[in-house]
Amino acid sequence: MNTQEYVKNLVKSRNYLLFLFLKIFVDILPYLCYNWLSKIKRKWCIMNEKDLSYDVRDLQVAIEHCNEKVNTLKGDCQKEHYKLLMMLLDLKEYKVQNNYEPNSIYIINSLNEIRQIREQAKNRQTLIYKFHLLVKKLNELFDKASLEIDCKQEYLVIKDKDNEYWFDYTILDNKLNLVLISEIDNMSIQLYRKLSGVFEDILLQCDNLEIDVI
Repeated sequence: MNTQEYVKNLVKSRNYLLFLFLKIFVDILPYLCYNWLSKIKRKWCIMNEKDLSYDVRDLQVAIEHCNEKVNTLKGDCQKEHYKLLMMLLDLKEYKVQNNYEPNSIYIINSLNEIRQIREQAKNRQTLIYKFHLLVKKLNELFDKASLEIDCKQEYLVIKDKDNEYWFDYTILDNKLNLVLISEIDNMSIQLYRKLSGVFEDILLQCDNLEIDVI
């Protein structure tokens, strides 16, 4: 059998076809896999970059969230959210001024809104400072007066002789509300008189602050 006949027979054989198929498959498979994985990686990176980016609308949502926490939380958590709120307002002001046409209606309205939120938050922090001043003065008149944490809530606690009184407090619209939540059976008129005197004294130093005791 000559060479040409041998090659023809070999080409016709199933073994050769199978061998050829396997060789092509093995040669092409790594290339196909590489392209497929590259496309997935590029798509994943693009999605991640999109998910991690933010715009002014995202900042606004974060500002609203922090502002709500500033108005509802107490203690250290409230202070941390106040700082974060100030930083977010600064960032939004920067992005608005650098990404939109100067003197546009949007910029004017946005800057006015930022100033309003910042002013309200600062006023609230001033009231909280005055409330801490009140607690300090109460501590001078009673055995002890302090802010205590219980079940993640902050309360004003006054200890007078053998009695201990717990007050829940809220600050809303320049008004401080103190609500007695402990037993009142042993509370004396003398305690009320002391509290009344302290409140009158503190009001002389704290403009625009009203105090109610319930």
